[in-house]
Amino acid sequence: MKTWLGNKSLKPTKNAQIEVGVRKRSLKLTLFYNYLFDYTYLYPLQGGGFTYTNVNAQLYGMELSYIKDFNPKTSLIVNASTRRGIKSPKGSLRDKDLAEVPPTRVDLTLKRKFNRRISILLNGRWQDSQTNVDSDLKERITPSYFVLSAGLDYKRKRLKLSMKVDNLLNTFYYEHLSYLRNPYYVGNLVPEPGRSVSLSLEMTF
Repeated sequence: MKTWLGNKSLKPTKNAQIEVGVRKRSLKLTLFYNYLFDYTYLYPLQGGGFTYTNVNAQLYGMELSYIKDFNPKTSLIVNASTRRGIKSPKGSLRDKDLAEVPPTRVDLTLKRKFNRRISILLNGRWQDSQTNVDSDLKERITPSYFVLSAGLDYKRKRLKLSMKVDNLLNTFYYEHLSYLRNPYYVGNLVPEPGRSVSLSLEMTF
């Protein structure tokens, strides 16, 4: 079991941020940069365990969204994001990579309406491998993956019946989640759920 110690000398984090956005019709692009003064960060103890310290850190990246209407019944939605985090060395913290930063991700969603009652949805999610990990905290690399999901909606008067299949291909994958804090700091990656089916029924009054 790991030892966790507090630090009453921690300073509050201050943030200096720049954000630039561009919007043109159905395209939206946002670029951002954050400089974090005295960012609260995990600090390894000699002999095992952790406490907390303040470090200066930078977090920057990009977010993009786009909608394409092929016709009144068919549309494509694209969402993408990428970010990078680095920190200044301090004490035993020598790795410049900031922990718990999500990797590049792209979501594609295709929607199709057949008539006023029936519509389908197909979603593909790709996430790149995260190799910029903090070796000081023994953060682990997570591989890239692609997950496909599908949905079907049926509407009739006040009723709506929906069926969704997540992880249609039963892909084995990991999210780049927090493995530094309890209960994940056992060193084991926790896989995401496999194929799952959900049904829902809605009624409006």
